Formats: sequence, structure tokens, C-alpha cells
Amino acid sequence: MIAGAATIIAVDVADNKLEKAKLFCATHTINSTTTDPGVVEVHRITERGADGAFNFVRILPSPSRSWT
Repeated sequence: MIAGAATIIAVDVADNKLEKAKLFCATHTINSTTTDPGVVEVHRITERGADGAFNFVRILPSPSRSWT
């Protein structure tokens, strides 16, 4: 859990990832393919807006190549 956070909103395009986010303390989820995750939706959930935002992207490492 993020220290002191009462509301944690996870946004993704994949429902399975949103379900996993709930396991990591997300209190709300938004699938951005079906709901616009813009200011209106965040304000609806928080009643005032977000205090902070984080972007987590998983980038897989490139396969190493050896040149001889």
C-alpha cells in the first residue's frame, strides 16, 4: 500500500491486470478502453481530484545478442 493513501486508482486496458492491481491495494479500477480515465472519472471517484499520479510500465529486456 502507498503510505497514507486512502484511494488508489489503477488504470489499464486489460481487465486481468486491473484484477491484479486490486491484489496490490487498488481501491478503484478504470479500464480505459471502456471508460475515459480523464479528470471527470477521477473526480467522480475522489470528489476532488488526485494528489499524485504514477506511471508504471513494464518493459521487457531485449534478448542479448552476441556478435562474432
